[in-house]
Amino acid sequence: MKNTICEIHLNPNGHCDGVYHCGQQLSGNVVLTFYEKQKVKDIVIQILGVGKCEWTEQRRLFHSEEIYLKSEIKISEPSEGSTTVSTGVYTYPFEIELPNNLPTSCEGRYGFIRYLASVNIVRPNQPVQTQTIAFTVIKPHNLNASPLFQSPTKKQQCVKFFRFLSMTLNNVQITATIPTSGYAPGQTIPLEIDVNNKSIKNISEFKVELNKVCVYFDTTRNQRKAHKSPVQTVFVGGCPANTCAVHIPDILVPPVPSTSDNSSKILHITYEIKIYGNISGALKPLIKLPITIGTVPLYSTYRCVHFADSIECNHIVPSKYEALLEDYLNLGDSENDKRNQYAPIYPMFSVRPTKRRQNSEQSLESSSEQSGTD
Repeated sequence: MKNTICEIHLNPNGHCDGVYHCGQQLSGNVVLTFYEKQKVKDIVIQILGVGKCEWTEQRRLFHSEEIYLKSEIKISEPSEGSTTVSTGVYTYPFEIELPNNLPTSCEGRYGFIRYLASVNIVRPNQPVQTQTIAFTVIKPHNLNASPLFQSPTKKQQCVKFFRFLSMTLNNVQITATIPTSGYAPGQTIPLEIDVNNKSIKNISEFKVELNKVCVYFDTTRNQRKAHKSPVQTVFVGGCPANTCAVHIPDILVPPVPSTSDNSSKILHITYEIKIYGNISGALKPLIKLPITIGTVPLYSTYRCVHFADSIECNHIVPSKYEALLEDYLNLGDSENDKRNQYAPIYPMFSVRPTKRRQNSEQSLESSSEQSGTD
């Protein structure tokens, strides 16, 4: 109704407005402005955490829904019928404790995990008036909790090409290495690509993608749908035929949700670095590295004036909070302004710069001469 204005204000929690961690207190105020006297049956504040996914395959619809949090607070006086509310401004405080096992807010191509605070005004013989705002919930994922994330990741791949005239096989050997397997948003992944091109084909450039892989589950029909989307893309130089090359691209991790645990049964998120080579004008996938994204960076890679030297510290202050706007999707809604209201906000960190090897390129003959001299 135009004669009533509903507002929901969430109290700041010391991080970023509208962002809360599992286990924290969520509190705020509902402010109702009545411009005329009216009858009201009920006023209800609802805090809801919900996950949904939906997709179509071969004309079959698959979907699932999961409720992670549902709390209702009635703020009207209990009565059998309706009560008359006079004109004026009414403020109703509310507070709940967020459970420790909530999955992190996220948006994907075929589904989402959202947290909403809403107020419903129920009047006799009239539609329910509802006002809703979204907030972000982050489940902490401390990369320092496991030594596995501090270990380097290295993969080798050999791509073979058949030469019809000489009836021989030539190959391209590629090695991709990252110094640790865990990173947080805002950090730079120092990827190293070593290439030994023994073939007669030129590789004009390499394309490097940081991909977010969302897997959606229809738990009723036992079906799943995977969707891969690049959240960061970098192009680096190539490697001509019969040469070696080393490329050192830096991949900035954008504001994205952390790698999933088992908090949600219908949406899992993982990440990978995928390297393509442009060979004879066509992009060919060459190598893939798994990577873990967390909410607390490795202490050895982190730099911030708020951080003490003690490695026992489990809470590092992010440098800022941001949203990845192009990653939103509101199912059944194509209007961008409406989609953006559900945008999750994630912490971003700054990192200590590291000394890196320089990009290099040399022929196989000169490489052999140098190795023989050594």
